[in-house]
Amino acid sequence: MGSQLTPDFTLESLRAGELRTDLPELYRLADAVECNDWHENENVYEHTLAVIGQLDLLLDLEWLQCESMRGEWQRYLQSTVERSTRRQVLRLAALVHDFAKFETIAKDEDGKTSCRGHEDLSARYVRQSAGRFGLTRNETLLCARIVRDHAEPDRVHNETLELPRRERAEAIRSLYEKARQYWGELLLLALADTLANQLVRSRPRRYHSQVDFFLRCLAGLTEWDFAL
Repeated sequence: MGSQLTPDFTLESLRAGELRTDLPELYRLADAVECNDWHENENVYEHTLAVIGQLDLLLDLEWLQCESMRGEWQRYLQSTVERSTRRQVLRLAALVHDFAKFETIAKDEDGKTSCRGHEDLSARYVRQSAGRFGLTRNETLLCARIVRDHAEPDRVHNETLELPRRERAEAIRSLYEKARQYWGELLLLALADTLANQLVRSRPRRYHSQVDFFLRCLAGLTEWDFAL
């Protein structure tokens, strides 16, 4: 299975191929090339590195204008789950969130690709490979849940845009209740994933709507306010 990987990996080490022996699952993603609204002939390896880069920028918290809220986020992300911090678990989730796209990528008759079920299969990878990342059992479960649900904020936002305000709020509240223990991490990964894809060129209105939604959620609005 290779040696144990540190949760404090750097983007530079990944790009330099320093983990190629320990993490071949990452580098084989270069052979999985997506072509759809989110990825225009982009391989999943490059997208994964882009997501980590965007996440690291978000983790600087400079986008938060309220100093007290920035302090609260810093304390939250640096808090320890058991052995690793929430920040470390989140970065690992970003690293592996699309691993199963290598197995699930499919192309339709128009040349458009999809990766149905990759979220669940990537989460299974986390559970099966926990020892490689030095996570405890509970940290593994947390990481797997973030990976499993990483597309849910996007899905719920876009599927409820045309619904009446109350129905939209209920759908968002339902996701919040499901992901209450990792709501902040889930939103950060969803936002990083959106910032790193190419939706801004293919469907700019949807892109800006998603980014605005995620930022408002992260800024601490209530579930009811999410529907606005």
